[in-house]
Amino acid sequence: MSIQKLPPEVSFSDKLYGLFINSNPLEINEKMFSKLGNTYSIISRLAPSKFIFTKDPKLTDYFLRKNHKNYEKSYIQAKILRKYVGKGLLTNTGEDWRKQRRIIQQGFSHAKIEALLDTIYQEVSSFFHKIPENESMDFYELYNKLAFRIVAKSLFSSQIKEEEFLYISKVLTKAQAMFTKEVREPIPYILYNTFGYQNSIFKEIKQVRNLFLNIINERKQSEKEHNDLLDILLQSKYEDSGLPMETEQLIDEIMILFIAGHETTANSLSFTTYLLGKNSIYIEKLRESICNEDAYSIENLMKNSLLQNINNESLRLFPPAWAIDREALNDDSFEKFSWQKNMVLVSNVYALNRDESNWERPNEFIPERFLDASAREKLFIPFGNGPRYCIGEHFAKLEMNVVLTFLVKNYNISMETNELQVFPYVTLRPKEVLGKLHKYSSHVA
Repeated sequence: MSIQKLPPEVSFSDKLYGLFINSNPLEINEKMFSKLGNTYSIISRLAPSKFIFTKDPKLTDYFLRKNHKNYEKSYIQAKILRKYVGKGLLTNTGEDWRKQRRIIQQGFSHAKIEALLDTIYQEVSSFFHKIPENESMDFYELYNKLAFRIVAKSLFSSQIKEEEFLYISKVLTKAQAMFTKEVREPIPYILYNTFGYQNSIFKEIKQVRNLFLNIINERKQSEKEHNDLLDILLQSKYEDSGLPMETEQLIDEIMILFIAGHETTANSLSFTTYLLGKNSIYIEKLRESICNEDAYSIENLMKNSLLQNINNESLRLFPPAWAIDREALNDDSFEKFSWQKNMVLVSNVYALNRDESNWERPNEFIPERFLDASAREKLFIPFGNGPRYCIGEHFAKLEMNVVLTFLVKNYNISMETNELQVFPYVTLRPKEVLGKLHKYSSHVA
């Protein structure tokens, strides 16, 4: 197929602007969408691929779901991110990915995830009881610690120490920051690489992998059942061979689970708490909707429609997976545009969710919009779309629902941050979310 018509191309001056003046992709995309329309292209000799950026829901659905067989994860994740976090589900591609997806899916059934409910609740309850009331705090830092503890306990039960928690979190944060520089800031990245900073990160990543290796080896030698995700992954077998995962592959998957299971949930909880603090009427409404007698049952946690709508509206405004990319395996076309193979298509989900042609009053927090059937028919993909839909969706929702239920049952929130600053790293994260917790009653849930 010959190229008929690429989307409008970014000018040379705008390329220089993005390279040297402003490297924030949210702001660059917004500028280009306003100038060139909902879909545009970037052709550059400095980049190994050509790009199409879009906030068009139809084009997004086309390459993620309808014609997904013609698309794979781009080199950005399949090669660059893989250097930092290994070849797990997030960065794997092709038949190898499909093989891994099938074996890991066994451990993420609703029943097995729901069996972790008591672990999640105990961590949440213990954590909040140690938080000082009426003192200014950063909810982003708070939820990072809490979500990290939850994913670590869900994966490893009690096999990981507090200092190991902190070290793993620090290293994975540094790795993501370095990845971001490598992708978006070539000049700073070259300097970091020249002076050996990247190699120092790789050494720390190796230490984290060795920590996971020691835990795995100890678990293999133990006869005790832990009923955690590591037990499930160790017991899972490939359908074709009946064999378990190789240890190195298991470590790769654990690295991804730590990032995806910790980072996205911590960010989402930070954004939702900010929105609730700014719209306190929903704290009262949510409190009234919670069944006090059995608030933490699976049924009440997962079927509270107001809780789901609040989470959905938060995920719409601040999607953790703020952009999703795919690389074309063959030439393709959609409506008036066409492109060659190896073109990387990127959907800016953040911009798509805030486009007034897709959503009414898109920048406002209106949880009730999800009660409307027309809203439920829109392209809303907080956990991805197509066959690479996030395997951890049920775990993330369960965790967020436990935290938010505990929060509104026990506290009121006063927010000190007026306007959020957000950063689009691997996931969308806030700079800080400052506020206070105030005891709602003497009763502790």
